[in-house]
Amino acid sequence: MSSSRETVVIGISAVSGGGKTALTLKVTELLGDAVTIHFDDYDDSTIHPENLREWFDAGADYNAWKTPVFTEHLRLLRAGGSVSSVGSGIEVGPARYVVADAPLGRAHAASATLIDFMVYVDTPLDVAMARRILRDLERAREEDAIAHLDDLRSDLIGHLNGAREIYAHQQAAATSDLVLDGQLSLDELAQAVLAGVS
Repeated sequence: MSSSRETVVIGISAVSGGGKTALTLKVTELLGDAVTIHFDDYDDSTIHPENLREWFDAGADYNAWKTPVFTEHLRLLRAGGSVSSVGSGIEVGPARYVVADAPLGRAHAASATLIDFMVYVDTPLDVAMARRILRDLERAREEDAIAHLDDLRSDLIGHLNGAREIYAHQQAAATSDLVLDGQLSLDELAQAVLAGVS
């Protein structure tokens, strides 16, 4: 992809545990003149569907997520401005590239027009779940073990009670410019993104 725009927004999507955060950080590092924003940092300002099962059964409209602050920050950064990071409070931007951890991808209308190059990391659900379990076990070792183990138990119950079906129904892949095999190494994934952006 080539662009005459001064700032290019790269969106990266995957299922939970699919590797989007690691890839977002790696691509940002390799690009150099780049900043990162993470969708999860905007959780407090995002309106979510109250019941994911009902949302899915009603047609899985990604526009049910209302993301005013995330979308506005994307808009400002894409326009060559800067924003105060929700996660750290540090000033972010301006930069040549904005790499956004954007799980809703272009299936979300509010942010779709702000993403110049969309990447979907297609990670098998069993691999993604194994990564999540390992991540949570590592956190349990380092922090409040009981709380993290309770979170892990809730995640596994949720997975069996419908989350797996929701993860399997990915609209973000169909609206992406590049779909990558999530079992590739992080370096291979990052190089594929850079090749697509150049």
